[in-house]
Amino acid sequence: MTAGITVVVEGDSDVAAARAVIEAAGRSPGRVFVKRGTGALDRDLHKYISASAHGSYVIIRDSDGVCPVELREELVGTVSPLPPSFQLRIAHAMTEAWLMADHEGFAQYFSVRTDDLPAAPEMIRDPKQALHGSW
Repeated sequence: MTAGITVVVEGDSDVAAARAVIEAAGRSPGRVFVKRGTGALDRDLHKYISASAHGSYVIIRDSDGVCPVELREELVGTVSPLPPSFQLRIAHAMTEAWLMADHEGFAQYFSVRTDDLPAAPEMIRDPKQALHGSW
């Protein structure tokens, strides 16, 4: 039996989204590391790249308004190519925007009207704050 995919995220609100994405891909999430912010996640990123030689890792990080392509280049630096067992996914601008982009699914799950959701959540400066202000 193989170990599940190790998950690394910024905060508690990202855990369920990361697990759901992994399960939707037909895989099993394993250990979860919640780093409590981008600083701690970014600081340890190269440790996770190295550890991916021994198991699969998925890291999900918000772009926080920075171009995701430029941010990815900054974060992984000269590590090229990245191991196939290491996946860095950058949510533009936040994981919450990813979730709100599925208007019907989000509205059904949270029992809200689709009309109350932003048409383009990725364009909102702070999607997490928009969630709090919607209901």
